[in-house]
Amino acid sequence: MNLAANIALNLTDELYKSKYFSLALDSSTDITAISQLLLFVKYVSKDCVLKEDFLGMIPMTGQTRGIEYLNTTVNFFNEHSIDLIKVFSVCTDNCPSMLGQNIGFVQLLKKHLGNDNLLSFHCIIHQKSLAAKFGENFSCVMKTLVKIVNVIRSNELNYKEFQEFLKELSQYGDIIYHTVVRWLNKGKVLERFFSIRHEITLFLATKSKEFLDIYNFSWRLKVAFLTDTMSTMNETLTKWQGDYNNIVTKMLSSAFSLEQKQNIMYIEEFSNEDYSSFPSVKALFDEQSDENQKIYDLLKLLADLKDEMSVRFSDFRKFQEPFRLVENPWAITTANVAHLSIFGYEARDLKKN
Repeated sequence: MNLAANIALNLTDELYKSKYFSLALDSSTDITAISQLLLFVKYVSKDCVLKEDFLGMIPMTGQTRGIEYLNTTVNFFNEHSIDLIKVFSVCTDNCPSMLGQNIGFVQLLKKHLGNDNLLSFHCIIHQKSLAAKFGENFSCVMKTLVKIVNVIRSNELNYKEFQEFLKELSQYGDIIYHTVVRWLNKGKVLERFFSIRHEITLFLATKSKEFLDIYNFSWRLKVAFLTDTMSTMNETLTKWQGDYNNIVTKMLSSAFSLEQKQNIMYIEEFSNEDYSSFPSVKALFDEQSDENQKIYDLLKLLADLKDEMSVRFSDFRKFQEPFRLVENPWAITTANVAHLSIFGYEARDLKKN
C-alpha cells in the first residue's frame, strides 16, 4: 500500500470512529478549466486531539449547481463508508450554488440529513476579503491605478528604465501587479504605489503617458485613503494566516474589534479631521495643506465597509456567546447562553474547581 493510500485509510478510520466532525468545502477551477471540489474535515480523534485534515479533491466535470455538489459529496462519503449524518457544521465559499436560499448546497444538505439545525458558515477569511470590495467611486480609482502599474510592468523597456529611475532616487526598486482575486496583493499595490507616487508621476511625464487623474488631488486623496484602509484590513488578515487560524474565537475577536474601530474610532476621528489613524491621508494633507478637505466620500466608504462586515459576519455573531465557551468557559453563564443550559452543572463545577 502506498503512502497516500495509507494516510487516506487512517483518516477514514478516524472519521468512522469519531462521534461528530465539521466539514468545509471550497470550489476552485484548475488550469484545464475543470471545477474541483475540495473537502476538509475537523474532528476530535480517539485520543481526544482536535485535528484538521484535507479529505479529498473531486473533479466536477458536469454542471456545478447545488444539487451536483450535494450528490458528489454524498457519493464520496458513501464510497469511503463515512456516515455523513455525523456532520455537525459545514463551512463553504461564497458561490451561489453553495449558499442559494432554496437550492444551494447548504440547504440541500440540511434537507438530505433531515437536520435544520446544522450549523452553516461562510468562510471567515473570504468574508473579510469580500468586505474589502469598494463601491464604483473607489473602484474607478483602483482601475486607473492598476492601468498605471501595468503600463510600467507590461513594457520590458519601461520596466527596466523605471527600476533605474527609482534606484537613482534611492527608493523602492520595484512595484507589483494588482489582481482582483488576491486581497493582500491589493493592499501591497496601494502601499507601494503611494510610497513612490512622486517618482511615478515624474516617470510618466518623461514617457508622455497621459494619466490626468494622477495630478488630481481628489484622486490622490482616495488612493491615500484606500492605502490606509487596506493596510488596516491586511494587518488583520495576515494574523489569520498564522496562529490565529487555530481557534475561531481569536479570528472573530479580531474581526469584531476592527468593526468596532471602524464604527467608533475611525469614523469619529475622520469626521473631526483627525487623521492619526490614516498616515497616508495625513501625509497628503501635510504636503498640500491648502486643499479643501472633501471627505464625504471617504466617510461613506468607511460606513459602507462597517455595514458590509456586519452583514458578512452575522452568521458568526449569533454564536458569539457559545464561542466564548471555548475561549473562556469561566466567563460563561447559562443565563446568556440559554441553549447551553444542559452544561449548567458542569459549568458551575468548572468555575469552582
